[in-house]
Amino acid sequence: MGVGTVQNYVKMLGMQQKWQQRQQGIALEQQTAALLEGTGQTGSNQSDQANQARRSGIAAKLKAGKRLSPSDLAWLQQNDPALYIRAKQIELERSQQKNALQICKSREQAGQVYRRFSQWAACDAVTAVRKATTASERMEISEGGQMRQSALLDEYRRFKCTTKWKKLPIRKPIKNRFGLPGRLV
Repeated sequence: MGVGTVQNYVKMLGMQQKWQQRQQGIALEQQTAALLEGTGQTGSNQSDQANQARRSGIAAKLKAGKRLSPSDLAWLQQNDPALYIRAKQIELERSQQKNALQICKSREQAGQVYRRFSQWAACDAVTAVRKATTASERMEISEGGQMRQSALLDEYRRFKCTTKWKKLPIRKPIKNRFGLPGRLV
């Protein structure tokens, strides 16, 4: 199997994953619309269902690694402070990774930066799961870890689409003892 075939296969898998996420988002919107259209329930109950549907939609965005809009963040701040704090932490970590990627001198170094951030997120999640006392806490922590990993991967993919990435050498050239560029490591 050639390199081109493997790359095409990987691209196809990525496109299938995006399609499935899009279909899940559409299904969620349809469910929300069906709930809101009128099941003959009281206004309070409908607003609770609408709030739950909005929270689920925002959580799905975070799990997919997407950025939240200012209106989503404002809604979370008012209605779900815990998820709002998690979203802000994810955004902070995403911006830290973005800044670290911007100063990379090679594609190899950029990959190392992404892997380092990803490993930190995974280690934090494992440590937190071990400290959790209930199954629901473990699930919530696991969900948060998935959100962090997805956001970091999304930011890395965005960086790989930039002109900065395209200009980076694959490996950083080493300098010889005279300070002149030499061969690649």
